[in-house]
Amino acid sequence: MRQQMISAYDGLTRRERQIADLLLDKPVLTLLNSASDLARMANVSNSTVTRFVKSLGFETYDAMRRESRDQFGQGSPLNLIGQREPQPPSDVIARFARQETEIIENTFSNLDRTTIESAADGLVTAPQIGFLGMRNSHFFASYAHWQFVQFRPGTRLISGSGETSAEHLAGFSQGDVVVIVGIRRIVSKLRACIDILADSGVDILLIVDSSSLSLAHRARWTIVCPIENEHVFDSYSGVLGVLRLLAFTALQKTGNEGLAYMAAIEDHHGRLNEL
Repeated sequence: MRQQMISAYDGLTRRERQIADLLLDKPVLTLLNSASDLARMANVSNSTVTRFVKSLGFETYDAMRRESRDQFGQGSPLNLIGQREPQPPSDVIARFARQETEIIENTFSNLDRTTIESAADGLVTAPQIGFLGMRNSHFFASYAHWQFVQFRPGTRLISGSGETSAEHLAGFSQGDVVVIVGIRRIVSKLRACIDILADSGVDILLIVDSSSLSLAHRARWTIVCPIENEHVFDSYSGVLGVLRLLAFTALQKTGNEGLAYMAAIEDHHGRLNEL
């Protein structure tokens, strides 16, 4: 059902997206609550829930619940993380640790293995790969670039200090892959960058939170990471974990070639006395 929500998201109304955002962050809610309860939690009407259900291709809310129940039955019990509300400890460190753990577990328990494997294949075989993020998302794009540049050539960060996006985007074409991180709040320019890349035949791997799903309609792969918690700042533990998982999976797929590239870098470090 998660993939159905992602696929349908761009065509949902604003109210229907409120339901989708809620369920993408806490997919188990369909198992634990009635349609009326879900409407109340999403702050929408019962009729909006009915329209949302039909937008996903289900005749009734019960049919959607059955589909969700089947998927959960094949998945991890970690989907239940965050649905029980223990009394928060008085120690702020313990509270942060509990919430960070829940976000990481929710992120990984809801990942689609096929998406990870397919995206990693693309990141290994593409002639060149790029990483793009704006505002706070630039940090995550830079982090991912730093992982991949260690084991494969043709890896670029879009864009660095003093550079424009256009100077980089013009260098990507059919068959290349660009990883785009769009964690709230996104800037309008990002949508134009996505259109330029997609129009050039570039395969896009989009990593977003639920508030940025409207970007997904031109992406080949989309991974949604929960970021919300009870504290004033969003949590990005899940985002970093997904990027590291992608790098690890891609490195494994490169085999000896990737290891040889890493060895060459280490040799150059020694000859240059850099470290």
